[in-house]
Amino acid sequence: MPAGSQPRRHDIDWLRIGATFLLFPFHAARPFDHQPWHVKSPDAGTGFDLFVWFIHQLHMPLFFTLAGWSLERALHVRTEAAVRRERYARLLVPFLVGVALLSPPQAYLEAITQKGFTGSFRQFLPHFFTSLEYFSWHHLWFLIYLFTFTMLYLPLLGRLERSPVEVPVARPRMLYGAIVPFAVVELALRSRWPGLQNLYDDWANFLWYSLFFVGGFRSPASRPSTS
Repeated sequence: MPAGSQPRRHDIDWLRIGATFLLFPFHAARPFDHQPWHVKSPDAGTGFDLFVWFIHQLHMPLFFTLAGWSLERALHVRTEAAVRRERYARLLVPFLVGVALLSPPQAYLEAITQKGFTGSFRQFLPHFFTSLEYFSWHHLWFLIYLFTFTMLYLPLLGRLERSPVEVPVARPRMLYGAIVPFAVVELALRSRWPGLQNLYDDWANFLWYSLFFVGGFRSPASRPSTS
């Protein structure tokens, strides 16, 4: 194995694959549940509500946990500056290109079906780029949240990675204690910020997903073996 490389974690690969494929049935079901979304069908059903709710509880937390795990692994072989450059290239640039090219058609469809817009797509474009009523990054929100988390937490997480302190073996009391910050976020913030995913006014999701991101970084499974 080349110097500085790490063994491939096929279990993590399969978690990523499973989480990615889970997005397809999830988004296919969204038009048919009773919650607001970009495109809605009049034929909504309770079964779709339950299906969407169940997947929603785990698939985005899993993505952020895996992202934190990947960041910890990246810091084993790259400097913080190199990680930042990589995240600019892999997260921010695709996000900006996607918002410019992919989001406007989606936002236009939402505008004419749910917001009463009656003009053409060409007439809609200036509104998309100048009005918060019509602007949306839609499904690209994960990229900008992940980029923001990385830039925001990297200085602290980089220090943790360089720290000689080992992650203690998880014990039942520690696992129950880890529930506390999640409960605080849900009880104190969720009613005020139900989940718009607009980054600047979405504190419940921001802190909720931050906990999974940081938790994934400090997961015992991410630490190199000392055996």
